[in-house]
Amino acid sequence: NNVITANVGELKPTDDGGGGIGCREATPLIINNLITGNRATRGAGINVFGYSFPTIGNNVIVSNVVESATSVGVLKGGAAVCVQFSSAIVRNNVIAYNIATNVGAGRAYGGGLCLISSFGPRYPDLVQIVNNTFLHNQASNGSTSETVENGGAIYCRAINLVIANNLI
Repeated sequence: NNVITANVGELKPTDDGGGGIGCREATPLIINNLITGNRATRGAGINVFGYSFPTIGNNVIVSNVVESATSVGVLKGGAAVCVQFSSAIVRNNVIAYNIATNVGAGRAYGGGLCLISSFGPRYPDLVQIVNNTFLHNQASNGSTSETVENGGAIYCRAINLVIANNLI
């Protein structure tokens, strides 16, 4: 029952993210927390990177902001949770009022969740999103004029995904 609030991951293009919680090559249980008011370029609430397998459950993840000023083609996002090159179970969370925005020419994805993998069939990542409530999450491209599917609640690319029994 922790409160994780008002933390800032470094806001630069090379940052791995994780304003509130960041994990790499880890298998944490992230449960029963209030994660709010954090900022980063990826995963402002929680960032999961590289061969990790967290369980993220029974959390309230609200009002986190991904703010990116990177160039076109650089992927930033996951204001609440960003899962990159990893598997995860995301269950029984409230994910609300998170914002992924880009103030430059690049793109921001996944106001709620941003799920990314590029390892291919040799390293199949699986993310299970079950029994969560997603409310009023946003993803926008700032000053770019391109029309892109940003994923206000959930954005996924090249990942195996199970989405069941969520309110979106």
